[in-house]
Amino acid sequence: MNQYPNNIEYLEKHHQIFIEQTPTAIAMLDTNMVYLAASKQWIRDFKLEKETIIGRSHYDIFPEIGDDWKAKHQKCLQGAIDICDEAPFYRSDGTIQWIYWDVRPWYLADGRIGGLLMHTGDITEQKEKELKEKKYNTILRDTSDIARIGTWEIDLIKDKVTWSNMVYEIHEAPLDYEPTIASGLTFFEDEDSRNSILLALKNAQEMGAPVNLTLFLTTLKGNKRWVKVVGKIERSNGVASKILGITEDITSSKNSEKLLNVAHAELEAIFNSNAVAVISTNAEGIINRFNKGAEKLLGYSAEELVGLKHPSVYLLEEELEEFRNDITRSFKGESFIDDPNYNYRNENINDTRQWTFRRKDGSLFSTLTSITAINSSEGVNDGFIAVVTDITKIKEVKNKLRRKNELLNIAEEISSTGHWQWFPLEDTGEWSENIFNIVEYKGDPFPIDFATYLNIVHPEDKDIVNHHFEEAVAKKVFTKLTHRIITYSGKLKFIQLLANVLVNEKDEAIELFGTCQDVTESKMTEQSLINAKQELEGFTQKLKLQNQQLADFTHITSH
Repeated sequence: MNQYPNNIEYLEKHHQIFIEQTPTAIAMLDTNMVYLAASKQWIRDFKLEKETIIGRSHYDIFPEIGDDWKAKHQKCLQGAIDICDEAPFYRSDGTIQWIYWDVRPWYLADGRIGGLLMHTGDITEQKEKELKEKKYNTILRDTSDIARIGTWEIDLIKDKVTWSNMVYEIHEAPLDYEPTIASGLTFFEDEDSRNSILLALKNAQEMGAPVNLTLFLTTLKGNKRWVKVVGKIERSNGVASKILGITEDITSSKNSEKLLNVAHAELEAIFNSNAVAVISTNAEGIINRFNKGAEKLLGYSAEELVGLKHPSVYLLEEELEEFRNDITRSFKGESFIDDPNYNYRNENINDTRQWTFRRKDGSLFSTLTSITAINSSEGVNDGFIAVVTDITKIKEVKNKLRRKNELLNIAEEISSTGHWQWFPLEDTGEWSENIFNIVEYKGDPFPIDFATYLNIVHPEDKDIVNHHFEEAVAKKVFTKLTHRIITYSGKLKFIQLLANVLVNEKDEAIELFGTCQDVTESKMTEQSLINAKQELEGFTQKLKLQNQQLADFTHITSH
């Protein structure tokens, strides 16, 4: 016998559970813009944990909403659909929250509009990552100009070598030149260098050993250059798949920095949209709902699974076992894990975690899945609803960011370069770890203000430095600056600063960010050359005077 009086009640129960438990931000409002339901993610995204919103007006909850948004809501209440990929939401507390949204009407059984469904996503973190990506790309370009560092990749599976533009420049090769491991060896004339390269690549592939070589190469134009080559192995499913690394031209300098950046990931999920995969099961665990989003995500049609298959068709057995043990442990403790009479399906489960799903074609991908029990009016578990989001892109971006940050750290270390940022309106800033190394500070890193930086500037350079930064803030342009510092250990050093300036909507400089390089060695070499030139000029002048005196003496004695 059906546990619900009619099918409409059963569907309404599903819809209510979906709205309240979905991991995305969804709210349901009536025609007066009063809340009927809201997901937990909606509450978290808009920091409403201490608010009671059901039965209250949307505009009472968000008094900062302007007339332009209210006008859009009225159009939606007339049947329009409003979709926006990203926009700033200026909160009443002065903060800015970046969101995307899909606002559309929902309909009563007689076809009349009953109110609005709002689906939003907080992408503030994503926008901040995009800004960091732009900063890191700028730092990367500046670093490449300073230290002449390029990146390379050896795909061991495809037997393919990829160079960045700077590596082509270092080898003085045209951009249509196709590098290979074999052709790369031809740049090294001596057999020992070629053997050391082959041995390093072999050790990296077989033992995971890092590549760290200093080599003397001959470019395609016949020029001689010293290069430093650093690399590390990347594994896929335990198998060495790539070697990632950097090449630095150290003929005239051994300093530089290489960086990478970030990226971001998008979570697409919207009520009644194929961007969200929704799968439900009955009390026996048979799939009884498999929406368009699930079909798109997994490659199965609903007809292939509904009423026929368990979720195990697309799940991994080891993850299912881990899920069973976790649920059992949370409700009954360790002693029930091996109890054959215990059925975790009878529990009021509400669980969100990462799962690995298997598509129909056998390929695997990562998901964030929220599993919620469906309880009948008698409190009996009548099945489960799973809301699934594909997070493959997020994990790929995080992995790329991790690898590139490691390359940045390597680049900073070998090039005596660090990166910094300063917020002039608040007079706060940060130094990378390697800047603390450059200034020879021993201890934990700490927040920086301008006075802290100025304190290590050489006394004779303080006015110059202070004026340079004041001009950069005023003109919104930071030109290259080289000056002296006294390190925390009392040592004199020369540093070179490059930076970019960010401005706000008021055209105020709100942030300076850039690189700091220790150029002491090159400055000392330059000064030695100047001193030698001056000594040579003095000696030449003295010799000229002596020759003139000798000529005068000869003239006198000859007469």
